[in-house]
Amino acid sequence: AIRLAPSAQLASVHFARVSAGLLDAAASAEGDLGWNLNTIGVVWDGDPTSMRVIIPYVLTITKTAPGGTPKPVIQIEVFMRLDYNFPGGDMPAPEELRHVAAVLGVMHSWPYFRSEVQALTAKLELPPLTLPTIVSGHVEKMATVRELTEAEKTVAVVSTAPAAPVVSLATA
Repeated sequence: AIRLAPSAQLASVHFARVSAGLLDAAASAEGDLGWNLNTIGVVWDGDPTSMRVIIPYVLTITKTAPGGTPKPVIQIEVFMRLDYNFPGGDMPAPEELRHVAAVLGVMHSWPYFRSEVQALTAKLELPPLTLPTIVSGHVEKMATVRELTEAEKTVAVVSTAPAAPVVSLATA
């Protein structure tokens, strides 16, 4: 990704879905907050001069009452599409694109995700949750990556998980 990063230009970031849902309204007001981030299932698609990367973040905020076990209280979903251009038609090989999609996609989208989590937790009257910064070496542990299948390209959508929202890959 380091070698290819200069040739990949981030053209746009689209928020396809931002939601926060209360999982346990009866959760005690007392306790420590924690969080769990689902594995990020990065999906990408490209043509000779551009690439689209879908980044679906799903974060569960937990609360642990004194002497208790963590209980999920809120789920936050932020799905983004990042559009990259490769000027001059220097599109990397699919094996390289897979790596670029994962590393650059997560690295470019993480600050937006952190900001949304902090804002949403504050709006939900929880202490604002600030997620840590990450470096490219973290991505391998946080994400999986795959290219869109031909069937998905035909309908131009991708479902990132069972019962998850469908995210359009159209370049609108």
